[in-house]
Amino acid sequence: MCSPSLGYYILPWTVCIHILETTSKLCSRQVGVCAVYSNDASTKSYYLHTTKPGGQKCDQETFQKQAFPKIGKADRHNISHKPLKYRKVDMFGSIIMDRNSSLVIKEFILRGIPHTEDLHFFFILIFFVIYIFTIAGNSMLIIAVKGTPALHKSMYLFLTNLSFLDICLSSVTLPKLLSNFLSWKTIPFNECVCQLYFFHFLASCECFLYTVMAYDRYVAICQPLHYSRLMSWRICISLACGCWTTGSLHSMTHTLLTFLLPYCGPNTIDYFFCDIIPILKLACTDTTINKTVTLANIGAVALLCFIIILTSYVHILAAIMKIKTVNARMKTFSTCASHVTAVMLFYVPCVFIYLRPYSGTSGDSFIAIFYTLLTPLLNPIIYSLRNKEVKVGLKEILRGHLFNSC
Repeated sequence: MCSPSLGYYILPWTVCIHILETTSKLCSRQVGVCAVYSNDASTKSYYLHTTKPGGQKCDQETFQKQAFPKIGKADRHNISHKPLKYRKVDMFGSIIMDRNSSLVIKEFILRGIPHTEDLHFFFILIFFVIYIFTIAGNSMLIIAVKGTPALHKSMYLFLTNLSFLDICLSSVTLPKLLSNFLSWKTIPFNECVCQLYFFHFLASCECFLYTVMAYDRYVAICQPLHYSRLMSWRICISLACGCWTTGSLHSMTHTLLTFLLPYCGPNTIDYFFCDIIPILKLACTDTTINKTVTLANIGAVALLCFIIILTSYVHILAAIMKIKTVNARMKTFSTCASHVTAVMLFYVPCVFIYLRPYSGTSGDSFIAIFYTLLTPLLNPIIYSLRNKEVKVGLKEILRGHLFNSC
């Protein structure tokens, strides 16, 4: 675990930055970067000091090889040091930079899940099993829909898109989380940008897709005579493509708002993957506008989608109550129950994460784990257990494979 702490000391035309990092080897490095300015030139000096928490000296050579093999040169540090031109430091220790400042972070350190240092093996096993079952369950659902002609309907087109999104969404965060349990918790800057973009791209696509699926159920139950016209194959494909396109634009907005900011100081992300709010906390400039726009954007999209879903199901519930026979009423309701369950599993954790102040505690991490890892795992179970057509399709495919193998 790496926990940087920064101290800033101001002398006339001098800036000193001290970075203290504690590694899993119970050693630490303290790099002092002092930039002393004259009229046209600057000089920099560096010093290295390694100690154990108790104050004992670490073995310098072993420490460098095991914990920081790249240490020793400024251009190989986590932070690349170029000529600095800071003007002042505010009372809270935040660097205020001008346009010529160029202290650039090369990589971030993912803190991971707090207070789980003694449970790494347990979490590795659990998350690995979750990932395998997520890939297997969603893949089987896609294969069942594709291999069963009776399932070539609009609802199952959206369901295969949802399964593919769940596979990709879990693959964006879980493999990196597993690798961080096994090794040093660093992520390159560019990889962090990609992770944030694809995570919000896939999550927003899923949000839009849930909305489209609710509209599909509304048309099927409330306007069955017009279903073939309103939800034709061409319209369904256009709606699915619209979800992917809108999700990409939505994510691109957040990515640009996040990474166009300067990052020049602490580089430890208080989370287990690169997300917007934990990264904005590391920016060395005012992020009020970015946070406001980001939360407003996420809130507006989530609220709009939720209103459409809620409105659709209010009309669906009213239509179900008008059905006279109990069996027909229960059958109609069961077709919507799986979608309602999946929507609740996705939306409730998102509300707790993005529509309340970020605390950086283990509670935030476990809530994020729920909708990034457990929801993709549960979706194929929810849709297959409550859907006779999907279960029949899976049985036929499995039976066919067994007969072919024999």
